[in-house]
Amino acid sequence: MPLTHQQFVDDIMLFGEPTVKEVRQLKRILDLFAEASGLEINREKSCIFIFNTVEQVKTHLIRLLGFKRGELPTKYLGNLLDSTSKKMKNWQGVLDKLRNKVANWAFRVLNIAGRIVLAKSVLQAIPIYPLSIMAAPLGVCAKIREIIRTFIWGGTDQKKKWALVSWNQITKRKENGGLGLRDPEILNRVLGAKLWWHWLREGKDLWKVIWKTKYNMPDSTVEILRQRDTTKGSAIWDLACQNRDLVEKHTFWETRGGEEANFWEDKWQQKERMSRVQGLQQIRDRIEGDRICVRDYWKANDPEGSWRVWTDLTEWDRELSQDH
Repeated sequence: MPLTHQQFVDDIMLFGEPTVKEVRQLKRILDLFAEASGLEINREKSCIFIFNTVEQVKTHLIRLLGFKRGELPTKYLGNLLDSTSKKMKNWQGVLDKLRNKVANWAFRVLNIAGRIVLAKSVLQAIPIYPLSIMAAPLGVCAKIREIIRTFIWGGTDQKKKWALVSWNQITKRKENGGLGLRDPEILNRVLGAKLWWHWLREGKDLWKVIWKTKYNMPDSTVEILRQRDTTKGSAIWDLACQNRDLVEKHTFWETRGGEEANFWEDKWQQKERMSRVQGLQQIRDRIEGDRICVRDYWKANDPEGSWRVWTDLTEWDRELSQDH
């Protein structure tokens, strides 16, 4: 699949081969766009990234296009594009933004209701994007939690105040007696699970195709769900993989005819997998291997009955033991 451009928010990324011919053609396209629309490209905010090319060619291509030279890791939407999310430098910008916001409000007379509104609408919104693209270290979540909690109770970096209500209580839903604030660690996990869920859903979006190809994942959603081990990859991929258990915990199979769901390994009964139920492992080991679907464990239904009748596994195991 040829990739020529990508757009996100108000930015556009153009892709091409690092050749003089291609760069001249790209410059011609940008000049035509400027002439037709009256919009000039901001060369101060634009960068060119060139990979796997000798230095002399890089210098010549940059001179032709007139953009600044970009180097990785670089920042995009305020976040450092790095191969790992565990480095504190990837989160320092977020923490600095939170502290600066709190410092700007330090001289305002705010009651606790006003502080809660600002905490929910501003402070909790700042880390949303980085929390949705990479797993935050526990230390970073603790610092975000501390900044918000200190602000709510009227403290400062220099002078702490006692919290009158525990953090666990104020992060509960309002109907459960809390204030509806979101804990950064839980939010990070939920956003990762949401990413995994969107990837599992049907669709031919480019990012889904790239993930399946890059990480050698099956085409079938069913096979992806059954695949227990995934390889390490980019920060956003690792975030999704680390929280796939949240998706699997709250999803289950529609049994229907019972031909697809695996009796032992799929969560078809809205409970734990049958293979993990104590007392059934030995029975499973003695049952013939070709009986794997849910349908294989139904008795022949009574024509006049409306309910499926299940095979008694204990009785079946006893019969198998006698045969052997």
